[in-house]
Amino acid sequence: MTNGLETTERAAEKGRLETASSLQRSSFWSHMIRFMMYNCLGALLPVGIAWLLRCLSGVYAVAGAYAQEWLFFAVMISATSLGDLTDETNIIGSNPRFQIAKGTLLMGCIFVAAIYGTYQYDVIVGSGNLSFRSNIGNAAVVLAAALFVLSTTVEVYIAKIRAEPHA
Repeated sequence: MTNGLETTERAAEKGRLETASSLQRSSFWSHMIRFMMYNCLGALLPVGIAWLLRCLSGVYAVAGAYAQEWLFFAVMISATSLGDLTDETNIIGSNPRFQIAKGTLLMGCIFVAAIYGTYQYDVIVGSGNLSFRSNIGNAAVVLAAALFVLSTTVEVYIAKIRAEPHA
C-alpha cells in the first residue's frame, strides 16, 4: 500500500513539474507593463501630487522641495526590483549578475534611506543650511534616475527569463 501511494505521489509530482516547466510564467511585456504601471507610476504619485498641490495653491517650490518624493521613488523601485530579483533567485538559482545587482540595489536602498534621514533631520532641527537644502533636490533626482535605470535593467532581465519556457 505504501509503495503504491509513493508511486502515485511521485507520478503526480512529476506531472505537476512537467506541466509547470513547459508553460511560460509570464510574457515579457506583461511583466514590464506591471513594473512600469504599478511600481514606477505608483512611486511617482507623491511627486505628481506635491507638484499639483503647489501649483493649485500658488506656492512655488524652493530648492530641494521635492527631495523626499524623489527619494521615496528611488527606494520604492529599488526595493521592488530587489524583491523580484530575490524571488527569481529562489526559483532558478543564483548567478554572479544576480548577486551584483542585489548588492547594488540593497546599497542603493540603504543609501537613499540614509539621505532621507539626513533630510528629515535638517527639516526637524532646522539647521538653516541653505546649501544642503538646495543641493539635496539635485542629489535626490540623480539617485532616483540611477536607481531607476538599474531597476529597469534588472526588471528587463527578469522579464526575459520569465518569458522563456523552462523545459
